[in-house]
Amino acid sequence: MEQPKTKNERMRASRINTALDKKINRFLIMCVEQYASSTNRSSKDVYHEMSKKGIIQEINDDYEDMHGMSTYLINEYIDKRLTA
Repeated sequence: MEQPKTKNERMRASRINTALDKKINRFLIMCVEQYASSTNRSSKDVYHEMSKKGIIQEINDDYEDMHGMSTYLINEYIDKRLTA
């Protein structure tokens, strides 16, 4: 694939999100919001803690396996990873 040559082309290329990227981002938001709600914590705090422990990246990488899981199982997964 040909690389963007100008600064504007590079900037535009970096903003392109595929449909899958958008689905994964919505799923990540749902995971963070659901876990924050179930633990009575702020989404911001939960996101930062999940990010520090690499859970955000894990969910991103394992989207295909995880997006069909129930919110209960997702919350359980996050809780185990945060307390490990």
